[in-house]
Amino acid sequence: PPPAAPAAPRPAGPAEEALRRIWSWILVGSERRPDGVTAEYAAASVWLLRVGIIAVVTGIAYFLLLPLEGSAIGAEARIAVGLGVGLLMMVAGLRQLHRKYHEMGQGFFGGGVVTLYLSGFASSSLYGVLPTLPAYGVMSLVTVAAGLVAVRSDALLIALLGLVGGYTTP
Repeated sequence: PPPAAPAAPRPAGPAEEALRRIWSWILVGSERRPDGVTAEYAAASVWLLRVGIIAVVTGIAYFLLLPLEGSAIGAEARIAVGLGVGLLMMVAGLRQLHRKYHEMGQGFFGGGVVTLYLSGFASSSLYGVLPTLPAYGVMSLVTVAAGLVAVRSDALLIALLGLVGGYTTP
């Protein structure tokens, strides 16, 4: 008997298409992989960036949130360094958005958002440098800035960080 003809591929339904887009966003940082870019390169560059930003933010968190006995750096200096680094990361991220290194810009801006949230939290809750209301105001401004940049640059990652930070602001 002749071999059976292969079954025609069925069109993807809306749920399958949505799952495919979500998986692509998790894997390569966008709904569709850019033309001419291999899947390995796209995944490696996105995940190396994510791991690097997480490592930097974790180091900043330890610097801010782990008070060392007998440290030469006081609470005010820790907060100032955290705010400075957060603002520098946000500016560096803004400079890269909508350019060649758009994903890196998103990563830096998101890392700056998280750093500013940590600095605001440490300034009020841990060290008592700022009263609660001004620290809350700083973190609210960071949330508004993240929302505006996310809408303007169509960056889902920045929007998610802003939402999570806004809801977890004490």
